[in-house]
Amino acid sequence: MKWRAAVLWILVAIGTPARSQALLPPDQLYGELFADVQQLHVFADSKTFTDCIPKKEPRLIVEAYRLLKKPVSRATLQAFVRQHFKLPDTTGVVFTQTSKDVRNHIRQLWQVLQRPQVDTCPARTWWCNGSLLPLPGPYIVPGGRFREIYYWDSYFTMLGPREDSAFRLMEHMVENFAALARKHGFIPNGNRTYYLSRSQPPFFSMMVSLLASVKGDTVYTRYLDALKAERSYWSGRSPAAFDAPAARTVVTAPGAVRNISRYWDDKEIPRQESHREDVATESSAVRLFMSEHPGGNADSFSKRLYRHIRAAAASGWDFSSRWLSDKKNLETIRTLDIAPVDLNCLLFFLDQAIARAHNTNGEPGARALTDSMPLVRRKFRELYFNDSLGWFCDYDLESRQIMDHPTLAGMFPLFFGLADSADAARAAVYLQA
Repeated sequence: MKWRAAVLWILVAIGTPARSQALLPPDQLYGELFADVQQLHVFADSKTFTDCIPKKEPRLIVEAYRLLKKPVSRATLQAFVRQHFKLPDTTGVVFTQTSKDVRNHIRQLWQVLQRPQVDTCPARTWWCNGSLLPLPGPYIVPGGRFREIYYWDSYFTMLGPREDSAFRLMEHMVENFAALARKHGFIPNGNRTYYLSRSQPPFFSMMVSLLASVKGDTVYTRYLDALKAERSYWSGRSPAAFDAPAARTVVTAPGAVRNISRYWDDKEIPRQESHREDVATESSAVRLFMSEHPGGNADSFSKRLYRHIRAAAASGWDFSSRWLSDKKNLETIRTLDIAPVDLNCLLFFLDQAIARAHNTNGEPGARALTDSMPLVRRKFRELYFNDSLGWFCDYDLESRQIMDHPTLAGMFPLFFGLADSADAARAAVYLQA
């Protein structure tokens, strides 16, 4: 049976159109080679191999690897990878500070962290960018091992160019995310194939709003299609987003004005970019689970655990005690069981941005949203405001109760106008205590 599976895998790889192959993450492209690289610790950082660029078609590299005598040693595998892949630069850019003024220092960093657009590879060399997804314009990276754009980070990055009047750079950033939304039906965690199973905090509407503050409200209409794609994804109606028929981002809650959302990742395996760390967490968590549940289903538990870990990565709060049952050990993570207060605030603002786009086009929408605000605030409070603390907390989907674990995410309702004056005053007192 094993040889039949191997033959089938080769036939699928050969027959898969280049466009589809270009979207496959490294673990699917390289199979056994990927697993061996991670398990033998060929690189100190699990992310290094995921960012390698193949020197020829991945299918040919996989075939060459199958010809090696197994099992391979770490040294042999290191030599094989260096022969067949271009390794990412791990040294980073050397930046020499030339100004003691902090504004000038930051302004100089934009050029250091800016990267050119990522062109689409020709069909015959669809693998030319490795796992990097194409982008239509230049972009800003965090730096170091993070060699790609990251979704929610980029909104806060945009605040810098906004202060420096670098409006063209802001436009490039918004256009890049709009292009991702249009192509994939949602905005992934970052522009890597291995991030195509999850998103991040939906700050795109905030980016559009920031650009509109300098370019005018027509910006809303320009990106209305991308805003709607974003909303469709978080509403669970985006079949293009994941391998599954629809995203699993939506859950129901009693008394809610609408369905509420949680963070989600469609994969139930270790993250490719943190493979070794996730496997170690899973091993420890399974031992704990089996000690507490003799005869339990370890495989089902492991898959759920990986989804929890990946969902936490989607939240951007990776990793925070807000996702942990015991507030301290990663093995107790339960991200999928929580409807985060900050996520649902961002989706409220996304609805406002869409309504504003329709209003700019002379269509109805914005007025209806304004008229419903008292009801929205009341229902939002019922789901998220912890009266005993005087603070907005996350909602526990299992117990159907407001959680009693305060985090700074509780400030989001104040920022987005979802708190009334009385609750805002209580939150201010709690924050200062």
